[in-house]
Amino acid sequence: MKLKLFHMITSLEPYGAQTLLLETLRLLDRNLFESEVGYFTPGETADALQVIGVPTYQFKLKHLIDIQCMLEMVRFMQTKRFDIVHTHMAKADFYGRTAARLAGVPIVLSTVHNEDVWKSNPIFNNINRLSVKFTDELIAVSESVRNYVVAIREALPEKVIVIYNGIDPDKFKRPPSSERNWVDDIPEDIFVIVCIARLYQQKGQIYLIRAMREVVNKFPKTELLLIGDGPLEAALKKEVERLCLGNHVIFLGRMKDVSMVLSRCNLVVLPSIWEGFGIALIEGMANRKPVVATNVGGIPEIIEDGKMGRLVPPRDSFALANAILEIAGNKEKAERMGLLGQEKVNNTFDLHRIAPQVQARYLAWARKKQIISRSQWNLLPF
Repeated sequence: MKLKLFHMITSLEPYGAQTLLLETLRLLDRNLFESEVGYFTPGETADALQVIGVPTYQFKLKHLIDIQCMLEMVRFMQTKRFDIVHTHMAKADFYGRTAARLAGVPIVLSTVHNEDVWKSNPIFNNINRLSVKFTDELIAVSESVRNYVVAIREALPEKVIVIYNGIDPDKFKRPPSSERNWVDDIPEDIFVIVCIARLYQQKGQIYLIRAMREVVNKFPKTELLLIGDGPLEAALKKEVERLCLGNHVIFLGRMKDVSMVLSRCNLVVLPSIWEGFGIALIEGMANRKPVVATNVGGIPEIIEDGKMGRLVPPRDSFALANAILEIAGNKEKAERMGLLGQEKVNNTFDLHRIAPQVQARYLAWARKKQIISRSQWNLLPF
């Protein structure tokens, strides 16, 4: 028999959580699971899901509290007779968990992707905690996120497990036979820094831009490539202009494929103010690049300071500049950090290791809820 699995996610715009969902579904055993995905906000990930044979469904959420949308989701889940509903992100968590329980879905799981600051609001956190009661298990993407969930009393410790985010390392390596790209025109003597993140307050690009003033003073042949879009783009460009960094900071917008840029860069930086995990870091590490990031959230679980890169305090442009300059000025150290980072990704964050852990949780809960019989359990391939 196949277990019927339904993922509910707030948005299908191609960011970290959506990419993780896509790649995990790509690697799930099709002989054991029949997967579908629901969402509120459309995005490019829908097309990618269709390519791998996963149907998608959009639910129209017209208001923050939309009873009609909730009832539509309940009817949908009852009709489909799902065995498992797995939710991602705030709106999908509340609506997906609640609808799943009302529809009688046996297993309800949620992944907590970040240390969300909105949970500091007592009203929102109480609503969230209410819907958590409808879940069987929460999956945190780092130990830091798990500790945060427990600290704010979102869930009891025994209800929260950790399964790290992961990537397919090969997807972030430029093929040796690839055609010449615009990054190949960047002179070899230019030290290229890449930051891959949405242009939001959380990601802290403003501090990296300010750090670049000091970096360029010491190493004039340095360029910062900012990959991502968001509401702070105009403000960040204004800061670049104020600091006279127009020839050193380039806004590339959102990119589907970052492998070309990662293949050329010398350093990956993530200056987040808070962060559940930091998937852009492991993308860089998979390319054997050293990394500099802030010592917040789940990031220290990725980077050991001084080994794969450097950790600095958040909101500290001076510390960021010093860490960048340290690596820019020591090629041998940078290469050693890159090798250690690549090894860490291959051993810990390879999605071929991570996806089976998710699959194992589905099967364990199916056995616990007696959806899978003892005889069927004994026939499973593990």
